[in-house]
Amino acid sequence: MLLAIKFVDLFGWNTLNISYTMVSNHEQAITFLISDLKDDHSFFLTIIYGMIRPEERIPLWNHLLSLKSLVLLEPWALVGVGDFNTIRDPCTRLGNRDFDYNGIAEFNNCSIQLSVSIIRGVI
Repeated sequence: MLLAIKFVDLFGWNTLNISYTMVSNHEQAITFLISDLKDDHSFFLTIIYGMIRPEERIPLWNHLLSLKSLVLLEPWALVGVGDFNTIRDPCTRLGNRDFDYNGIAEFNNCSIQLSVSIIRGVI
C-alpha cells in the first residue's frame, strides 16, 4: 500500500518547494518573505486590509513606508485582501458611497513614496 503525503501549508503551496517567513505583523498588514527553494528566487508579500476610516489608515501608510528599506532587495507585492478601503481616483469608485479626498491623497502619496504600481484586480 502506497501512502501519498501532501506537503501543503495554509497558502496551499508545496512546502518542499516554497517557504515563507513572516517578517512583519501590523494591525492592518502582514508581510512575508516568500522563497522558491527550487529556483532560488524570493519576494516579499504584504497582505493588507485597511481600516474603514481614513484617519485609521494613516498608521498603515506609515508602516508600509517603514518597510520600504527592508524590501529593497527583492520584488514586493502588496495585496489588498478585502481592500485597502480607499481609492486612487474618484472616477474608479463603484456605487454611490461617499469618498474622502484627504484619504485618497494619503493613499496616492504613500503609493508614490513607495514607487509602487497599482494593478487593478478583477474578482
